[in-house]
Amino acid sequence: MKKFVAGLINQKITIYHYEDIENDSGGTLPNLVPYWETNSEVRILKASRVLEANQEKLKPVVIFKIRYRTDKSIIADMSIKWRGEMFSVIDTEVDYVYKEYVNITAIANKMPEK
Repeated sequence: MKKFVAGLINQKITIYHYEDIENDSGGTLPNLVPYWETNSEVRILKASRVLEANQEKLKPVVIFKIRYRTDKSIIADMSIKWRGEMFSVIDTEVDYVYKEYVNITAIANKMPEK
């Protein structure tokens, strides 16, 4: 089992979820609102050189590792803001055995600027 150093969970992230907000005409519209602000370990998945050469238009995929909490749950329609960039959650993996961490896989909403 790989041990993780607590000092690596040092990046501030904000997790957003959709909430129905009433508009002026009496209807509701889904809006992204802050759900939880926490610290995370951030790992950017690296592609091989061949894959990078063939598909330069790939959006970055990032894994956010956060501490597990019983009162919070992360689902696929949420978003994460990290360093001013928005990422869409595509998968979560909870450590149900030890209940220490949650790995959140997310993809950038826009292409990185060069």
